[in-house]
Amino acid sequence: MEKAIQHIKETGARDSIYIFCYCQRAIDIFVRHGWLSRHPENLDRVLGICEELRDILCVVKLVNIFGHAGITGNVIADRKAKEAKKNCYWAT
Repeated sequence: MEKAIQHIKETGARDSIYIFCYCQRAIDIFVRHGWLSRHPENLDRVLGICEELRDILCVVKLVNIFGHAGITGNVIADRKAKEAKKNCYWAT
């Protein structure tokens, strides 16, 4: 989502942006703020991202896809997600 905001700011895009994700839980975090009660340290970050998207008047559509379904770029996205996961941690 932060990359989407960066793209919008750099390009001035005002059309809808689609983000394809095969993790329904990740989508729920932004759409329904699900799972944030288990990780309250992320609540401010998620709400800040949502507020920033509202402020720049751009619609981001999160699309749930099946992982490894032959979609172009899916393997690259999967690898990048795994790399990013190594840099993240959930406080317990």
